[in-house]
Amino acid sequence: MNHVMKTVAADAQKQIASYGDPTLPLDTGLMRALKLFFSSDGVQSALRTPR
Repeated sequence: MNHVMKTVAADAQKQIASYGDPTLPLDTGLMRALKLFFSSDGVQSALRTPR
């Protein structure tokens, strides 16, 4: 996953092209983590976790 949160090959040209390509989905691992976090259990768990 690059810093625009998309899964792209390590090739520099593909990385640059990903910045403006709205057809590329966000990284699936990121989406799973966000879904878990924003579910009621995920938010409650995050609030209970000591930092």
